[in-house]
Amino acid sequence: MLLYDNVGAETVVGTKECQSYTFSYNDKTVHLIDTPGFDDTKKSDTDVLKDIAGWLLIAYRSNIRLSGMVYLHSISETRMKGSHMTNLRMFQKLAGLENMGHVILTTTMWDKTPIEDGKRREIELLKTDDFWGSMIKANSTFARFHNDKRSAMKIVTTLVDKHDKLILSLQREMAEGNQLDQTSAGKALNVEMHAQKEQYEKRLKEQESEMKEALRENDMRYAQELADAQDKISSDMVRLEKNQQELKISNEKLLEEKEEQIRKTREEMEQMKAEAERQGKLHKDEIGKIKLANQEAEQALADSREKLEADSKAFRENCVTSAADLVAFMDQHYSNLTAEQEERVREMQANLRAQQLHQSPPPPYAPFQAPNQPSPQQSPQQAYPPQPIPQPIYHHPAYQPMPQPMPQPIPQQGGGSDSLMAGAAAGVAAGTIAVSSLPLLCTIM
Repeated sequence: MLLYDNVGAETVVGTKECQSYTFSYNDKTVHLIDTPGFDDTKKSDTDVLKDIAGWLLIAYRSNIRLSGMVYLHSISETRMKGSHMTNLRMFQKLAGLENMGHVILTTTMWDKTPIEDGKRREIELLKTDDFWGSMIKANSTFARFHNDKRSAMKIVTTLVDKHDKLILSLQREMAEGNQLDQTSAGKALNVEMHAQKEQYEKRLKEQESEMKEALRENDMRYAQELADAQDKISSDMVRLEKNQQELKISNEKLLEEKEEQIRKTREEMEQMKAEAERQGKLHKDEIGKIKLANQEAEQALADSREKLEADSKAFRENCVTSAADLVAFMDQHYSNLTAEQEERVREMQANLRAQQLHQSPPPPYAPFQAPNQPSPQQSPQQAYPPQPIPQPIYHHPAYQPMPQPMPQPIPQQGGGSDSLMAGAAAGVAAGTIAVSSLPLLCTIM
């Protein structure tokens, strides 16, 4: 399959020589040959034709036949330039009108063109005989490439499914022994170069007249500009003459040049491959060093993490042991204090009982009596024991509030005032004991 590129015409970027791209599609091997366009800024039209003719001649002698041709044209172009017309005429001469049924005329750059403008330009291409109209009449088809795989494979499928192969007009003419300048494509290119040469000669004559006029008016600056332009035109004419001579090349010479080009290309590819392998080895070594450094860093990190976990575990164990020792010590200390306080309470109770035995009973208590109520002498005297003092509650997981002694009942001594005083004294003593223990408990907490 031949991909004829007209997109890169008059641009620096584009296909510079025939390049082959191979891929598999539906159990078939597809070879896509990308060819340069004419009027390239880096190569002359003669070099472009020689490049295409050389590849086609090698393919023909190697019994390689084409399935079809794809002609690419940018729909973003606002008009058909002279370079576009040159490309189109050379393509028609190269392929031959008899092979137009194997040609797909394809427009590109739809993503960079307003759709209405693109449709209008497409219709103009298809309807104008000087553009694509004559090829459409000769059974060529057209398609749009939307810069995606789907539209590309649709074009490829159309050509791959064709079972008959074609021999281009240029291949057939060279196989018959014609030199490149004697083929239809060579003759068409000669006509283009001859017309260009005539334009150069016409411009030279015009500039000679302008030169005489400038010298007559003593306009040296304009005369120098004309002289520079004449020099450029003269060099272009020399180049055209050289290209016309290079077009007169035999098939054998063309094959030799193409094979030499292929040999140089292979050498360059081998050098690029060797350089790529060398760079790959360097990169592999660098990657190995980086991996080793990463492994060492990971191992150091794992060791640090393990040491940190061990230290944390030891610290937790030490904290637990210390806390347990502290709790045991405080429990022992609290037990000792509780025993001492209980002993003090028992001693104070014993002292109070002893005092009560040696004291006289308190005087009778006569409260206010309502009418019809019995007198105090008619009812026995009641003793009012003191109420226990509320104790503060201390919340601590290891300790409980210290138990307080219960107030003991005061034996009745005939209802005298001594018993009441003794009871009050006992209550005060118990309260004194409970309150006096607070500073000690707070200190322990």
